[in-house]
Amino acid sequence: MSRPWIPALVVVVSLISSGGARGDAFLRGDADSSSVLNVTDAIRILHVLFLPDPPPTECQDALDANDDGRVNLSDAVVILEFLFRRGRQLPEPFPNCGRDPTEDELTCETGGRCETARGVYFVIDRSNVAGGAGLNRARREVSRRIRQLTEDVEFAIVAYDQGVSQFPGRGMAVEATAENIEEALAWIANLAPGRGSCIREGLLEAVRISQRDDLGPKVIPYFGFGSPRCSGNNLERYRADTLERVTALNDGRARIDCFGISPLSADDESFLMTLAARNLGAYMRIE
Repeated sequence: MSRPWIPALVVVVSLISSGGARGDAFLRGDADSSSVLNVTDAIRILHVLFLPDPPPTECQDALDANDDGRVNLSDAVVILEFLFRRGRQLPEPFPNCGRDPTEDELTCETGGRCETARGVYFVIDRSNVAGGAGLNRARREVSRRIRQLTEDVEFAIVAYDQGVSQFPGRGMAVEATAENIEEALAWIANLAPGRGSCIREGLLEAVRISQRDDLGPKVIPYFGFGSPRCSGNNLERYRADTLERVTALNDGRARIDCFGISPLSADDESFLMTLAARNLGAYMRIE
């Protein structure tokens, strides 16, 4: 049975750790510790600031949405602008779960509820959109995240155009050792723009790889254009079939976070929002 469409006007915590060394892991802006960034977080900050008997706060760092070392009205404003006016992205750790990279007087004691992923399966759209400029942005974003992985994480990469290629190439993930990370970065750097955009096949392969690992939390970060234009397929039917088949095979076992790379049509962006929402994930646009 297909899941209903869910509006994606939330940014849900991704399970990739963004590193750091101070306090417990948290999501920047997640003031109510719900692992979801939405308007209630801004309201919670206002309650903390202005109620005579404010609610207890486990993680002050999470309330510091703009990472200026203080909790004040501007933190609520930053969250609302991000949610409703496509404001600037919040500082790390965001949208990834991690520790505070900034030295300040704020503390965070969540009891470790903000879990980091043990399996990360990147998906890259290598189709020749915007003359290859989009692929360059995807390569940079994925490479940055791979460098942040720790050795207790396993990862794989799937890249697709008309066909599918993968790292390390055996249909399995590898440990995020320094050697494997360097090999993965070289593999990404050598990706060339392709032809066509068979997103269904790329996502299905990532889901299959994720299900071969007996790990804890898993996440599939997708970086692309949401343009499923696979040769020989009707666009709308292919898009609908992709949503159904990927969601059914995944069955909620891995989060799918979608990072849409501009330029994006309204239909492409809606498709990525729906894909993320049906698979317990988040959607963000990369300008």
